[in-house]
Parts: sequence; structure tokens; C-alpha cells
Amino acid sequence: SQTLARGVAHSLEHMPGLGPAKEGPICVRGVTATHRPKDASPNEVMDQLARQHLDLEKSHNGLLDAHDRLRNQHESLLDQHEAERRMREDAESRLEHNQGDTDHRLQTEAKSRQADRRHLATATSAKEQLSSMVRELMKLVDEIQHKYISQTRHYEKLAKAVRSQQLGHMQEVQMATELADSQERFLHDLRQHLSKARRGNESKDWELQHAKQAMESYESQFKDLYEHHRNGAESLRDLQHKDQQRQESDCERSQREADQAYQKMVNANLRYRKLNNPNITTAMDAVLKGFIVKKANGVDIRTPKPMSTPNLANRHLKVIMEPDKKGVPHFFLTWAKAPYKVFSDASRCDLSRVLVIGYGWSARAPMLLPEDKTIAPERCFSVYTPRRSFDFVCESDDQVEAFILVLSRLCYRMQGWPVQGSITSHNKFLSAKGWVKVQTKCRLKHSTLTKHVLESARTFMITAVGQGLLGPM
Repeated sequence: SQTLARGVAHSLEHMPGLGPAKEGPICVRGVTATHRPKDASPNEVMDQLARQHLDLEKSHNGLLDAHDRLRNQHESLLDQHEAERRMREDAESRLEHNQGDTDHRLQTEAKSRQADRRHLATATSAKEQLSSMVRELMKLVDEIQHKYISQTRHYEKLAKAVRSQQLGHMQEVQMATELADSQERFLHDLRQHLSKARRGNESKDWELQHAKQAMESYESQFKDLYEHHRNGAESLRDLQHKDQQRQESDCERSQREADQAYQKMVNANLRYRKLNNPNITTAMDAVLKGFIVKKANGVDIRTPKPMSTPNLANRHLKVIMEPDKKGVPHFFLTWAKAPYKVFSDASRCDLSRVLVIGYGWSARAPMLLPEDKTIAPERCFSVYTPRRSFDFVCESDDQVEAFILVLSRLCYRMQGWPVQGSITSHNKFLSAKGWVKVQTKCRLKHSTLTKHVLESARTFMITAVGQGLLGPM
């Protein structure tokens, strides 16, 4: 019985409101389990245990009622939790839906802002273009206005002359009209006098005959004068029509001249920009991609032979950039044989070691191959280093211009000083190419530059005199 009471007490330690007392006998909700004294009889012990059993049953029934109440509360709490969970899920679904709508609206507003920015950029560029066009048009309007003023002055002078002629013709017409009126009055008076004379004296037929002849002569004079003035009016109308046609032709000619002047101005501006544009981006892009050129090979750099003739072979020539150990970029002129895939270290030239860039007759190809008429000196260039030179022949003027401009700029950038023979702009290259052609002409004729200029001037003078552009000297 003591063991059962202790087990019940131990199991009730973890239940709220139940547990053994700190001191004294074991208590379970008012039921006291005392230890059996050593002198107690078994009947007393059984009665005591029966009373404890009844108390425990009462406590157990109370605990079951409390358990039922707690279970009912637990079920109500579960129902509330389920309702709250459903409300939370509903709220989360509405939140996700609203968040999707909000994201969609934000994306739509972002796209609209991007479209507005693009539209603003387009409008700004269009405004700049329109402003440039307006400035050019204002210049053109000033030129047209000056020409219109000169034409207006010329027209005023012509109008004054036409008005003076019109006034003269009008005065002549008025005089002719007055003369015709006076003649009509005279004829009327004459008819009255003749009628009176016929009634007064019928015998004077000769006077009547004389009057008739005078009247006929006056009528013929009147007809002649009327015809003359009609011809004058027709000539005046013809003159006015011709003056109108001349004015229209002058306006068309002035408009055509203004259009030609504007086109000439635009072409001159484009030509000036192209000649003086320091930007070599196009040439740099072309040189980095490379061209197929001809390279002079077969020249012995150790024991050169005076009569040896090198050969020309196709090479893919381009400029490459490689950083050194410190990360500083270095530029190299490199070339490759067919099939133009392998650019070896032996086939390259360090631009930091270039001494001279030779163009035209400063290159070696025209001198090494003087018998090859297909080699144009204005398409040749050579790169001179302390140990040797590299000679190339390009296929077109654009190729050689791209290499000359880019090599001149890169050598200056890497060495900090322009190398000899550098050509750094398009207009300088055009000038150099022209002088190369002049030198080629002089070499073909085996003459000096002064002699060639004198011969050209003499030939021009003879041609101009023969065509009548100049008088005989």
C-alpha cells in the first residue's frame, strides 16, 4: 500500500494542482496517505486504504470532469485556430493578388517612364538637328535676301523705264484721240457748211468737190493715225508680256542659283570636315581587322647583293595590342602567310622601336623593283627599325592611308615623340600623295621639279592660246 501511494504521488507530481507536501504525509486533493505505524492492525490499514481509495475515486472523477472541460475548451480553441488559419490564408491570397496587380502597375509605369525618356531623347536630338538646319537655312535666307534686293533694284529701274514708255504711248494715244475728235468736229462743221452751201448755191460744184476731196484726205489721215496707235498699243502689250516672262525667268534663275549655292556650301562643308577631321576611328578599325597586302621578301640583310631582286608575296597585315607584365598596352605590326591564321612572334614589328615611316619614294619597294610597272609609289610604305626595314605594297589608296595614319599616331603615343615621316591627318596624306605623284612624273621624264613646272606652264599657255582663252603673247 505504501508503494501504491508513492507511485500515485509520483505520477501526480507533473499534474497541475497535485503533488506531495514538502513535509508530512502524502496528500492528494485533501486525501492524506499516512504511513502505517508498526503497531497498526491490518484491519485499520485496510479501512484507511479504503477511505483513501474512495477519496482517490472522487479526485479521479473531478479530474475526469476537468479533463472533459479542458477537452471542450481545446476543441473550441482548435475551431478558432482553424477559422483564424482560414482567414490568414484568405488574407495571404488577397495580398498575393494585390501584390501581383501592384507589380504589374509598377512594371507598366516603369515601361511608360522608359518610353518617356526615349521620347525625350528623340525629341532632344530632333531639336538639335532642327536648330542646325535652322541656322543653315538662316544663312541661306540671308544670301537669298541680298540677291532679292539686287533683283528688286533692277526691277525698279526696269519698271521706271516701262512706265516712262507707257506714259509716252498714253500721251500719243491721247493726242491721237483729241486729233480724231477735232477731225470729227471739223467734218461735222464741214458737212453743215456744205449743206448750207448746197442749199445756198448749187452752182458751186467745184467747191463741193474740193471739200469732198479734203474730207476724204482727212478720213485717210485719221485711219492711218488710228492704225499707228493700235500698233503702238499692241507693241506695248508685247513689251509688258516679255517683261513678265523675263521677271519669271529671273526668279527661276535666282532660285536655281540659290539652290546651287546652298548645295555648294554643303559640299564644301563636308569636304572641309573630311579634310580636317582628326578622328581616325575608321582607319583604326580597318587596321585592327587587317588587309591583304604584298610584302617584299628575299632581301639578305647580312650580305646584300647589289643586283638581287626581291619577290612580292601576299600577307595578311594588321596591328595588334598586347599588354606587358605591368599591364601597359604595347602595339605591334604583324603579318601572316596564307591561309592567314598564324601570326608568329617572328613576323611582327614592335612600334616602340620604329625609327622612320617611309611613304611613296621614301619606301624601298619602288627602288627595289624598278622594272615592275604595277607598283604605284603612292601605295607603298616601309617601316624602318634599328636592325632592318619592312616593305609593303597596298592594293588601294585607302589601305595605305589607314596604315600610315594609324602607325604615325601609335608610334607617337608609344614613344612620346613623332617619328620621322609621320603623317597624322587626312589632308596631310592627300598633300603627300600629290607630291609623290609629281615626283613620279619627274622621275619618268628624268627632269627636275623646276623644269617640270616650267614645261607644264608652257604647255598650259599654248593650249589656252590655241583655245582662245588667252590672247597671243
